[in-house]
Amino acid sequence: VLIRALGAKPVFFLAEPALARPLIVGMGVWRSIGYFALLYTVAIVGIDPALYESAEIDGAGRMRQIRSITIPSLADTMKVIAVLLAMGVLTHFDEMYVMQNAANKEHIRTLLLYVFEKGIVQFKTGLATAGAVLVMIGSLAFVAATRKVIRYDRI
Repeated sequence: VLIRALGAKPVFFLAEPALARPLIVGMGVWRSIGYFALLYTVAIVGIDPALYESAEIDGAGRMRQIRSITIPSLADTMKVIAVLLAMGVLTHFDEMYVMQNAANKEHIRTLLLYVFEKGIVQFKTGLATAGAVLVMIGSLAFVAATRKVIRYDRI
């Protein structure tokens, strides 16, 4: 209504193939942001307040405290979140399934949608199983690569 009141043409986001992917990425970010914010909040609450007090006595300002205390203390939480994100790269199904239509279906296809189509809709369990195995192997590869890049096992 607001767009029409301003005189602009309405945008049909789900009917525009070029907007389908950014819309789904935005939806995934919006869905996950609360969970990750909660993880960060819990980690920040767990930081010893004595560290901030001693930094303040030493003359460190708020930005210096964030740079020297908060961010290093959140390193382990950041690593866990990176691994969680890597695990979820190939396993997003519900956003694509709910938001697909005839106009954008070919632009947002994922391996899990293929598995669903072959396994549930067409009942071709062999193809669905092969696709699911590829999803599992790909997810394991993403997690292994992420763990190696962020040096997850290193303290």
